Amino acid sequence: MRLSIRKTCRAIGVLGLLTLFLTGCEMFKGRSEQYPKPSAANSTNSLALRPGDRVKVDFVGGGITIPPREEQVKEDGTINIEHIGAVEVVGKTARETEKLIQSKLVPDFYRSMTVTVTPLEQVYTVGGQVNRPGSQIYNGTTTVIKAIQSAGDFTDFANRRNIQITRSNGTIEFVDYEEATKRPSKNIEIFPHDSIIVDRRF
Repeated sequence: MRLSIRKTCRAIGVLGLLTLFLTGCEMFKGRSEQYPKPSAANSTNSLALRPGDRVKVDFVGGGITIPPREEQVKEDGTINIEHIGAVEVVGKTARETEKLIQSKLVPDFYRSMTVTVTPLEQVYTVGGQVNRPGSQIYNGTTTVIKAIQSAGDFTDFANRRNIQITRSNGTIEFVDYEEATKRPSKNIEIFPHDSIIVDRRF
């Protein structure tokens, strides 16, 4: 009789632990669903267009001359193009924007047309212990070393060993400047909308 009671207690205990475990999993699942998933804007390429960016759009072909136009990406993520109106470009690279505009113009408005989109004044920022903190114009391939130099180099109080780089998608990386000068693989690339912070040395 006692053996039977012990077995029953053990079975109840196991069932209780299993119920507690499953309940915990459901609670954790419920909590995890409360956290926002990465938005499309946070998962886009670092070279993707953002509100405030300026672009130059050139049109070649179509049998007529169309003057190039400069457009600023509006807060709603669009630029205006003749004939087709608002075109949503936010989150797209210049190459993707070219294809999108061209697909809307050809063949509905022109038999043939080549569209070129050139980003203007895309920037990254360098702050903290540099001599000229602020926005820096992105002129093509840029590395950590070039970015620091573009901001007037370090101040005398800069911590060169722990430079923080916040990517446009929110990812944070840390770079040792001294290592970057010795090993090219550590001299990582900087893209538009990245933010570089040089802390003070204590």
